Amino acid sequence: MDNQLPTKEGYAPVWHTTDGGKHWQQVTPNLTLHKEFSWSLYVRDKVTAWLITRYDGERYAALYQTLDGGKTWQRFEWPYASEAPDYMTFTDQNHGWSLLVTSPFVINLEDVRTGNYVSEADKELQQFLLHTRDGGKSWQKIGPLPIAGRIEQVQFLDEQTGWITSETVTQEKGAPLPEHTGYLYMTHDGGRSWQRQSLDTALAGIKANAYLDLTFFNKREGYVYAEYGLSGVNLQYYLYVTHDGGRSWQQSGNALPWGQDMGIIIPPLEMPKQQVLPDGQHIVEAINTFSLINGRWQQTTFQRHNPTANGSIRGFSFLSTQRGFVMIQVGQRGREFYHTIDGGKTWQKVGLLS
Repeated sequence: MDNQLPTKEGYAPVWHTTDGGKHWQQVTPNLTLHKEFSWSLYVRDKVTAWLITRYDGERYAALYQTLDGGKTWQRFEWPYASEAPDYMTFTDQNHGWSLLVTSPFVINLEDVRTGNYVSEADKELQQFLLHTRDGGKSWQKIGPLPIAGRIEQVQFLDEQTGWITSETVTQEKGAPLPEHTGYLYMTHDGGRSWQRQSLDTALAGIKANAYLDLTFFNKREGYVYAEYGLSGVNLQYYLYVTHDGGRSWQQSGNALPWGQDMGIIIPPLEMPKQQVLPDGQHIVEAINTFSLINGRWQQTTFQRHNPTANGSIRGFSFLSTQRGFVMIQVGQRGREFYHTIDGGKTWQKVGLLS
């Protein structure tokens, strides 16, 4: 355990709680030995997680694995120092996949999504899957993948079955806005071959711009959002749900509102979204939930008044439609955790991380 790591841009310590947020223990591995700093964390369950680290600059260093909630970590050298181990997904403690992208230049996908970047077909782009059978110690390269556009998300359900979402961005000469096209792919042989999947479009004759937040709860139940409309203009989002592992998809409800801080969906089809609104001398912070009632989405707003304007909602997580947690940033370092068991109508402070 190293509690004296220097503060660096992008660095964040790893904390772990076993009592619902009342108490927190820092479980960051000792990174000073290799002069690394933490970059991103992938958590599979309450005891299993992987930490990606970087050196100063753009070089990636290692992958750390814990199987005991952060008490001990095992370090694996990352074999592709110039490429991030991105879109990481594990089906158990040993079997996992990551994405390796080689390109003559790097595109920030957020710039693409907001229309700040326009690309013709990226003919030199090559995308590979990396597969591990030993928890990240070694990786097998699969590909290049026959996928249209840049891959946005990879998720595997088991050793053989996986999903990819991707997106192309093109702009014809004289066109006022770029054209986004989304794709959805499935594999049944561990990523060696991929088949494009089709969803019944919510808007007849219109292609989806993108497929967002693909999530499977188990091998049969999952969902994905489909975006329609011109880039940044009159966008509409529809939710599709599958109950047979993706062989068929059904549209759920009417078009959904969308915002920058949309959260993940939770059963039975309810999703939180954060918004911050001015209210005179106060800051009104709200978590909106959207519930599917009689085939239409209904919004409920739970507000939190902050007279000091010194605290703000920094994150939230719902475990069910009724039970959830919110993290409030207080000052520069303090973080308060609140718990709800009635869908956000009331909140109880459960702990402080500082």
